[in-house]
Amino acid sequence: MTEESPKYFYWAAYAAAACWVAQMFIGTVDMDSMQRTAAVQPIMDGWLENVVLQGLWILMAVALLFFSSACRTAFLAHPGIKSGYATALHSGWLLAAVGLCASAWTNQSMLAAAENADQSGVQVLAYLQVYGWFVTLIGLSTAFIAVGLGDRRTGLLPAWFTYATAVLGFLGLLGALHIPPGGLLCYLLLAPWLVAAGLLLSRVSRLGGRRHGAAEAVRD
Repeated sequence: MTEESPKYFYWAAYAAAACWVAQMFIGTVDMDSMQRTAAVQPIMDGWLENVVLQGLWILMAVALLFFSSACRTAFLAHPGIKSGYATALHSGWLLAAVGLCASAWTNQSMLAAAENADQSGVQVLAYLQVYGWFVTLIGLSTAFIAVGLGDRRTGLLPAWFTYATAVLGFLGLLGALHIPPGGLLCYLLLAPWLVAAGLLLSRVSRLGGRRHGAAEAVRD
């Protein structure tokens, strides 16, 4: 018996990438405008954008959880992998999803504070909404490093992708430590990475399924 994820688990990577690109165009709270005016006003003016942004974060978090399961299953199905790498990458995606959920939660709290004209509450929650990315970045960096190091033992993915992923993960960690430009690179390259990873892992899964089917046919 071979472990294999449903193909839509890999499609979740495309959904997560689409959500990430969409939220990049919407953007987070403009802290400068909040300092120039009453804190509540910019939030109320951009109420719809904040609601859409919150929805995108939630959808992306769910998509990442499905994709993390696909990644873990693909790695565990390979005989050369050590389970620790699969657990680490799964934990990294989980932490990234938690970061997105935390951003959505603080965004919802910020909207509630704005509706109640709570100036100080809005200002504090706006900072938390903007910098919730920090938690997501740590999770992404962990997942990237685990994928890069783990795949060096399996050859599951192309070598260029493996090394690029590991480098991106270490740069992301440097970004979390306020050493540029790692955080920015992770932010900009996350969507194309997800699309590429989804395509590559889906292909590996299909090939593995065919080989398993051929082996079963030979035994029969």
